[in-house]
Amino acid sequence: MILISNDIISGVTFTASTTATTTSMGLPATTTIESARFVDRKTGNIFDLSLETGDTRRVTNTTIPRNKEALFGVNGSAVALRYLASDNETIETFVAPLSIDPFASSTELIGTFFQQNIPSLVFSPDTTELFYLTVTNTGATGRIASLAGNNARTIFSSPLTEWIASWSNPSSVFLSTKPSYVAPGLTKRVTVAAGAETTVLSGTRGLTTLPSPSGTRVLYSSSDGTATQASIYDTGTRTSSPMLLSTLPEKCVWVDDDRVICAVPSTLDASLPDSWYQNSVSFTDTFWMFDASTGLVDFLFDPKETPAEALVDATNLVLSRDTTILAFINKKDLHGWVADLTISN
Repeated sequence: MILISNDIISGVTFTASTTATTTSMGLPATTTIESARFVDRKTGNIFDLSLETGDTRRVTNTTIPRNKEALFGVNGSAVALRYLASDNETIETFVAPLSIDPFASSTELIGTFFQQNIPSLVFSPDTTELFYLTVTNTGATGRIASLAGNNARTIFSSPLTEWIASWSNPSSVFLSTKPSYVAPGLTKRVTVAAGAETTVLSGTRGLTTLPSPSGTRVLYSSSDGTATQASIYDTGTRTSSPMLLSTLPEKCVWVDDDRVICAVPSTLDASLPDSWYQNSVSFTDTFWMFDASTGLVDFLFDPKETPAEALVDATNLVLSRDTTILAFINKKDLHGWVADLTISN
């Protein structure tokens, strides 16, 4: 494992740029430069860490302090910076496109401020649009807009106000109620074109979810205050299968529609996910791959047994384009790490 930065970060992704080159014999070839792109939590500056050389390059030089969350579009081509205003209550959301040119000079971050106090926001799979929620006294409204905030259209409304959005499949957005082990949860699938709603999961306490890339499967966890169980829901057959190892979907990332990589705690608190969200508990994870088509699990690595000897409570997991490099944020101290899954870490 390699530490991404000595400073704490608020978001991480991977970006790759392919350029045409020629070989020493004059034959056409291509060169792909891939980096871990991250946001410095204190300054809001964006950097690229080269996976080949280990060098760090500044991408933007605009200071946006007090960052709490940074969301990236596909290939790091856009960013949504979310932070508290000076009153420590108002949530600001700033969205901007980003260059993926690995040789570009550091530039000013130019973008758009969206409506204040957006509780949940997610980029479309191609990063041309985003879905965001707004809340009033009458409920929540979900809209799709361009990255500049233009052409907004409503596709969802609900008297319930607390939802978490996920947009992995181009045709539909998944919405899950904010989870608690003391209350039953609900997950809906909303079509992008018409706003048609389908209930995916309901009545499950402690429900938290992570849809697969096509939306054919949903990784979810449930908790009744005494035990936490992770399962895979098949949206086609409408059946659930328990995973052999329990964790939270927020500690996982899909490789494809069959395989998912998860950070698995050595022990699970009974009051999940509430206690983990509230930082009243912290876990020590090992990393595993689960195959939903076979039900089998494979051990990947234990951060404690790597040269880094790190105690990790992983979140914000993301994979490189070829799925061989994993990046994540350690919730214990907000530092970012990358791990090569093809070698012993």
